[in-house]
Amino acid sequence: ILLVGFGALTGVASGAFGVGGGVVMVPLLSLLGDQQTALGTSLLASLGPTLISAHTHLKLGNTCKRIVPSLIIGSAVGVYLGSKVAMSLSDTQQRVFFSNCMLLLAFGNFYRARIIKTKITHSL
Repeated sequence: ILLVGFGALTGVASGAFGVGGGVVMVPLLSLLGDQQTALGTSLLASLGPTLISAHTHLKLGNTCKRIVPSLIIGSAVGVYLGSKVAMSLSDTQQRVFFSNCMLLLAFGNFYRARIIKTKITHSL
């Protein structure tokens, strides 16, 4: 039941905010085991929901099809290189790097939200 809950939480986050495996499922799974297994499990578990979500957004017209091939190529190269880097790091190094990335992204989003709020406030 715990793992179904992890999956449901990840699905809600993915559907509502466009984040899922990397931001929600990996940290949750890493509480139960090592970082590499959490990462691999999250990637495998995301295949079905990714296909369903992509199909839904394609039908809704929420895609920019002309940039997709470039994104796929870049992502494939990045995933290959990232996997090589991940395999060379210890569990502790992966956890520290991952946590720092999440913090930087969070601070960047808070900063961006503040700038947007300031612009909206000043335009009123």
